[in-house]
Amino acid sequence: NNVWISDLDQPPDPAEMGAGVWVGGGSKLYATNLLVEDITAVAGVGVVGGGSVLVVTDSTIRKTKPGKLDLAGAGARANGAGALTLERVLLEKNSGAGVSASLAGNASITDSLVRDTFPYDGYGSGVQAWGGAKLKVSRCLFDNCKGEGASAEGTGTQLHLEATVIRNTKLAPGCCGVGTYCEKKATCTFSGCIIASSFTAGIFANNSQVQIGGSVLKDTKPEPSGDFGYGLFVDDGATVQLLSSRVTGNTSSGITVSGTDAILEVVGSVVSDTKLDPSGDAGFGIVGAEGADVTITDSLFEANHLAGVLGEHADTAVTIDGSLIRATATTDQTPYGLGALATLGATLSVGGSVLTENASGGVACDGDGTTVLLHRTQVLDVPEPPEDAIAFGAGARMGCQLTISESQVGGNGMFECFFHEPGTNVVVERSIIGATSAAEAPTDSLGVGVIAGAHLALTDSIVAGNHGAG
Repeated sequence: NNVWISDLDQPPDPAEMGAGVWVGGGSKLYATNLLVEDITAVAGVGVVGGGSVLVVTDSTIRKTKPGKLDLAGAGARANGAGALTLERVLLEKNSGAGVSASLAGNASITDSLVRDTFPYDGYGSGVQAWGGAKLKVSRCLFDNCKGEGASAEGTGTQLHLEATVIRNTKLAPGCCGVGTYCEKKATCTFSGCIIASSFTAGIFANNSQVQIGGSVLKDTKPEPSGDFGYGLFVDDGATVQLLSSRVTGNTSSGITVSGTDAILEVVGSVVSDTKLDPSGDAGFGIVGAEGADVTITDSLFEANHLAGVLGEHADTAVTIDGSLIRATATTDQTPYGLGALATLGATLSVGGSVLTENASGGVACDGDGTTVLLHRTQVLDVPEPPEDAIAFGAGARMGCQLTISESQVGGNGMFECFFHEPGTNVVVERSIIGATSAAEAPTDSLGVGVIAGAHLALTDSIVAGNHGAG
């Protein structure tokens, strides 16, 4: 109790790791009101080995610097099955990591602040878990850490964050400023968390299992190259659930899911207000690409750009059920603002949903091999287009396949449905097509336009209330 440990240099023998406080061999140490600062060693405080326990409360650990064993000099470290508990602790200006759990170590951090962590050898993290370690974080703040706010990697590694804020993560030479990075078969869970003002991605999942519940991912910035800036990035081999969460104010794409075996399930969540990339383009709500599998249920996509939902590339599958997509805007570079778009061979299925008030189109598909199914869905109220542009409820072109079943397409400017070019095949069955709004331009205002070699099969449907032609 009430101990100050400072100005410790690395031991002369390189084999000696050194630390302000080090517990091992099955020992147990309880420390309170501890100040550990200016330590040049493997850690400010650390624990190693099964049965070894270190509990630190109401303390400060700061300015730890790396020693001679090529270890980062973390503020606190648990490895080799050692157990570390930190409660009401300030960890600041440490090297490589504020807290590191490794090699089956077990660490718990509660009601603590980790800030201003700086990188070692290009890499740094507010907290990190690897090598089968378990790290639990509750009611903490991670602020201004350079590299990554939190990270987890390796089979058996578990990172659990609850009621925690990660903000203002900064770029480092070897790290891209991600809020949290989960990779190499680690398991990460987030409950009631806020991840804000990161670079590259709020959460980046690669070949890992991630569950995000009741959390907010917001205001992510792109890298200096202008790339990325996503709230959530699901990469090859990752499986992610996004539950009852909000993704807002990010750049280029609120969520990107890319790669074979990249799987995302979105339930009861909001994706909104995605900003344009530095070139003035993109701004998607969600992108599924390169063979990804995306399922969206009971969710809202609002005030994004170019497309609320985009599926692209062969073997990509996007399924939307019971959701609302509205108010997608155009970009500085294109006149398009679509509720949902499938292209380049993707498959898009929309059921029991509403797409409304999108700037230029409700739903669109293009490209050979692209398939879209609308079932029991309403596509409504696309506004009248500006000069030299078109607006439509449902559009298909360039050889794609579109089926509209038991749905309503109505109140859209210029065309309710617009189908174009050879090889484009459209089936409309048991649906209502009507109430086009462009009364002042009757020659260009149609219920259904089939143009330049497209094919339409229209059965058991109502086409009514349109101007110019049904």
